[in-house]
Amino acid sequence: MKPELPENHNLLGLAYCRAERFEEGIAEYRKALELKESRASTAQSVSVATIRTNLANALTIIGNNLSGSATEIPSEATRRYEEAIAQYKKALELEPNQPAIHRNLGLLLARLGRLDEAEAHLRATLQIVPNEPAAEETLKEIEARRR
Repeated sequence: MKPELPENHNLLGLAYCRAERFEEGIAEYRKALELKESRASTAQSVSVATIRTNLANALTIIGNNLSGSATEIPSEATRRYEEAIAQYKKALELEPNQPAIHRNLGLLLARLGRLDEAEAHLRATLQIVPNEPAAEETLKEIEARRR
């Protein structure tokens, strides 16, 4: 592997996460971002958004693993979730019409009870991909929680 290529670190991050070695995956995504952003051009913004999304997804999974089905979310899980939210938002700055980023961010915000923010991102998902199942289902759950 050529360590100077961000794409290799992104792929290694994906492999680690598929093997449920999320901390190692996150380290690789961060290295990929560090390398990519040091020489980023507008043409590379899509790949930076992809890496940020991968990082955010891994952070969310760790947060989910830490919190499990607990009603009180542990502080470490909350820290991971907040970092994931920041990464999703940075990815959206680069790729504002990417439905998967809006959906994943909306799902995470809904889990955290930030319903207004979640609704906005889930509706953005549906504007891009009408009838997206996870977005539709979560919006129904949000409406039910508000009653």
